[in-house]
Amino acid sequence: ASQQNSATTTQFGQDNFSEVTQQGALHQADVIQTGVEGEVFISQYDRDNSTIVEQAGFANSADVTQDGASNDVVLIQDGAYNSTIVDQIGEGNEALISQSGQEGIVDLIQTGNMNVADIDQAGIGNSVDLEQQGDGNLALVDQFGDSSQAVLLQTGADNFATVTQAGFADYASVSQTGSNNTAIVTQQ
Repeated sequence: ASQQNSATTTQFGQDNFSEVTQQGALHQADVIQTGVEGEVFISQYDRDNSTIVEQAGFANSADVTQDGASNDVVLIQDGAYNSTIVDQIGEGNEALISQSGQEGIVDLIQTGNMNVADIDQAGIGNSVDLEQQGDGNLALVDQFGDSSQAVLLQTGADNFATVTQAGFADYASVSQTGSNNTAIVTQQ
């Protein structure tokens, strides 16, 4: 049975769709849609998860699943034809995502605990594939160019990775399986 959950959806735009499913306790979901033809799906299980989606622009989509405890997602979408999928299965994870370009893709999976992912995506046709399986990892991704791809895997603990892509058709891959490692990639 669900208890003490909160879901708020505010729609100012046109032809938007939002669906929030909450099972468990102490969840919070806030959706604000001011664009056109946006889609938001939020599924919250277990307990004490929070998701905030602010969606503007045209034909953007967001799909957030939280199946752990005390996870947080803040997603801001503008631009057009952007897509974000977030799966949080661990505990105490945090995802901060901003999409303001066109045809951007973000696929984030957090199955560990206490991980932080901060993704800022602009430009056209960029993609981020980030998976955090370990604990206490931090990943920062900034994409300002076009047609670039960033792939990150953090299976260790307390690792730090940052990828900055400001060029055209750049590719960056970071894999961290140990502990306390630092990886910095800058492509301009």
